[in-house]
Order: sequence, then C-alpha cells, then structure tokens
Amino acid sequence: MTLVDAVVVCGRCGGPASASAVSCPACRGGIPGELLPIVRVSPLSTGATNASPTRRAASCAVSVAVPVLAGTAAALAASLTTPWRVTLGVAVFLALAALQFATWLWWGRALGNVLTSTRTVRADDGTALSSGGIRRLFRGGEAVLAAPGVQQGPLLRRIGAATVSVRGDRDPLRLGAVERVELPSRPTGGARRHGRLRPLMLVFDDRLRVPLERSIVLGRNPERPESEPDTIVLALPDMSRSISKAHVRIDREAERVFVQDLGSTNGTELVAHDRLSELSAGSRVELPPGAHLLLAGHRLRIEGWEEGSAA
Repeated sequence: MTLVDAVVVCGRCGGPASASAVSCPACRGGIPGELLPIVRVSPLSTGATNASPTRRAASCAVSVAVPVLAGTAAALAASLTTPWRVTLGVAVFLALAALQFATWLWWGRALGNVLTSTRTVRADDGTALSSGGIRRLFRGGEAVLAAPGVQQGPLLRRIGAATVSVRGDRDPLRLGAVERVELPSRPTGGARRHGRLRPLMLVFDDRLRVPLERSIVLGRNPERPESEPDTIVLALPDMSRSISKAHVRIDREAERVFVQDLGSTNGTELVAHDRLSELSAGSRVELPPGAHLLLAGHRLRIEGWEEGSAA
C-alpha cells in the first residue's frame, strides 16, 4: 500500500514536489526530476571533531618517516655488501609503507594516525575510505566536498576524505553522540496524510534517532530501489563493516511496521517476548509491539512501539 506520492526534488530550489507536478509548489517554477538524496551521517555528528592542521601534518610526517628510518636502520645494521644493504633497506621501507597504506585505507589509521589520535574517513559519512577515493584521484574525478563543518586539505578533498580527532567514543568507528537525523521533506499532501499517525522513532544503538514515517532502507552504503523514489535511504557510519551495504528495510503501513532482511552477511535478528529468532533473507515479517532488532549485534528499536501501544 502506497502512503505517499513519489517525491522528487526541484532542480531550481531543491524543495520537495510530487513526481507528477508540472511546476514546483515552492518556487512556482523549476522542473522536478531528481530523487530524494541518500541520507548520510556526517562524521562530526557521530561525536568526532576536526583534527587541527598541526595534528594532520604530524600524522602525515610520522607515517612517512617511520618506513624511511626503519629501512635506513635495517640497511646500516646488516652485515652485507653495499648493494644488498640498499636492497634490504628498500624492501623494509616498501613493506612498512604498504602495511601502513592498507591500514589507512581500510581502517583510517596509519601509524601517524595512531600516535596523534586521528582517523581518516570519508568526508561525507564517516565510513572507511576504501579504494574508491584512490581510484577517483588517479582518474582525475571532481573533488568531493565534506559534510558541513568538516575540514579538508586539497589532497583529502580530491579523494573525498577528512581527518578527524578521535578519543574514547568520539570516533566514527562507532556512534559517539546522540543525534537525530533530519530526513528529506515530504510533499504537502503526504504530510497531511501522515499527520494522523502517531510518531515513531527508529533508535540505532541507543544513539542515532531517525523518524519512521515511511519506508526506510538502512545499511553501510545502501542504494535506492530504482522503482521507489520516495523511499528513505540511510547510510550508517560503520567502519567495522559488520553491517552490510544494504542490511535491512523497515516499512511503515499506517499503524503496522514490517521488517525485511536484505540478504545481509551477518544477519538480522528479531527479539520479541524474550525470544530471539533470525530473519530469513528476503522474507518480510511484521514487527510486534515491544520487539526490537539486532543488526549484526547493533540494537535497532522503535521508540513509541511499546507493548500494547499498537492501534
């Protein structure tokens, strides 16, 4: 059952409009045609703070200096002829440099990051940089701007990364602060239709709060279903990669809530009446009041969906 009209974004003012509208109701013009944007959680909204220029420079200097010093020390200490000493030194340098590059790429932390308590992450959502940014750098793609408030240098902007300060739970590796995600607006007609529904809130790991007003797909880096332009797509910050790219779908139909595992690697579990059951991939199950989900061990509950509260 469809609860709202398909939503597009006006090309002139960015406001929401019905896909069938001839002109945008907000600016009385424009040509709506874009899908609702994928909602990503900024690394700063998860509790991290910008690393200062000094700490960013120190992190880079340490990461470069350690392989150089280690290679030089190995070459000088070896009882070999000069050509073999040089070969050994270069091999040690390359091995340490490759190891640091791999840990920086997949976990955001080379040795310099560890010593300066910083982490390099994707600038738009706080997840691991992976190999996409490096490919963008060598292909000469456009620079990627960070989420609001995130600082970037020229090189990090080119690969879509940012270096943030991390101490304790102020780390994009896990959600470190209570944060309500603001979702894209609905068309006016859809808003009136939803006005009679009681408010429900998805709460992820008891920290991230997302209004549950219509269908929403959650994962580490999900894609929007092609035939559903009004579905909310929420990318969760999870550098541990325990959550799948597209992990679970939550549907609200009036006063009923349905959940569907999207073939996640680590599974989705339903906890209801003190009993735990694993959802089959692709199966759509109604969520009973008071129940909650476990997404690869991360708790996902619905605030306002307690026992006896369903209409």
